[in-house]
Amino acid sequence: MVVNAIGNERGKQTAELIKEKGGEAIFIQGDISKRSDVENMVNKTVQTYGRIDILVNNAAVVSVGTIENTSEEDIDRTLAVNIKGTYLTSQFVAKQIRAQGVGVIVHVGSVAATKGHHDRSIYSASKGAVLALTKSMALELMDANIRVNCVSQGTTHTEGVHNRIEASSDPESLKSMYLARQPMNRLATPIICKL
Repeated sequence: MVVNAIGNERGKQTAELIKEKGGEAIFIQGDISKRSDVENMVNKTVQTYGRIDILVNNAAVVSVGTIENTSEEDIDRTLAVNIKGTYLTSQFVAKQIRAQGVGVIVHVGSVAATKGHHDRSIYSASKGAVLALTKSMALELMDANIRVNCVSQGTTHTEGVHNRIEASSDPESLKSMYLARQPMNRLATPIICKL
């Protein structure tokens, strides 16, 4: 397995955690919004493993802000990672999978794509684009035996969400708001399992 992240520390930690759980992993640092970084990541993956069977496009920027106060910098970074990064990574990996003859591409979307969120307008828009991209890619790549799917989960209790709650001026209210969005009144819990 290959772990990619823009920051070295988190990426290395994730790869080490996978190894601790009995898996095999390497870490390749890179910014998926940069074509050269994506090309390097795909090339190193193929050099190491000889092929790419599954791509999971999980990188995302969650910009907090309404339509009236989201900065241009937040707009640009959110679209660069969430849309351009997903597109570039899929583009390079699809070429590799086509040459192999079979493979899977999974985009991690969000319920925000169809439901929207009060203070996540640009994030919701970007995830709507990922959903549309998934549908088009599935049609374009079916002749190459490449399945393309999108998983649209609700709020997950990640480190980022935890930190956002803790840094809030009213942590209990923010946590209650997150829980109210979930049909089961609980946040999803990330786990690592041995494949």
